[in-house]
Amino acid sequence: RIMRIGTYFKDIRHGSRMAHPANADAQSNSKPLLQLKILALLALVVQNSGLTIAMRMSRISKSPTNLYSASTAVAVSEFLKTFLCVLSFCYSRRKDSTSILQSLEIARKESFGDWKDTMRVAVPSGLYVLQNNLQYLATSNL
Repeated sequence: RIMRIGTYFKDIRHGSRMAHPANADAQSNSKPLLQLKILALLALVVQNSGLTIAMRMSRISKSPTNLYSASTAVAVSEFLKTFLCVLSFCYSRRKDSTSILQSLEIARKESFGDWKDTMRVAVPSGLYVLQNNLQYLATSNL
């Protein structure tokens, strides 16, 4: 196996990637992989377009006095996602026969144990919340 890997890298350096038998398998599998990528791209286009249309319809169908707060909608959606992630984490730990409290303690240590790691996640998260608020603002002003 090590010999095959060494031969593969030597073939790549010399420009004959198809010389290795493993590449023949990779090329035959590229068509289903491309179809999966296209399907995923189409699903994301439909999801994001649908989200924008639904947001716009929910913002214009109300009178200005009964309009909901965009920041509240973003906060509720983020809390819901956090709850579902914690629930999923606890469920995955159930296989290790740990209790829910032990799972929550592990999640707390992994999430907030090192403040540098927490900041590495908190900055993009804050920008994501800002982006969602700006998306609500943009759909309100369409």
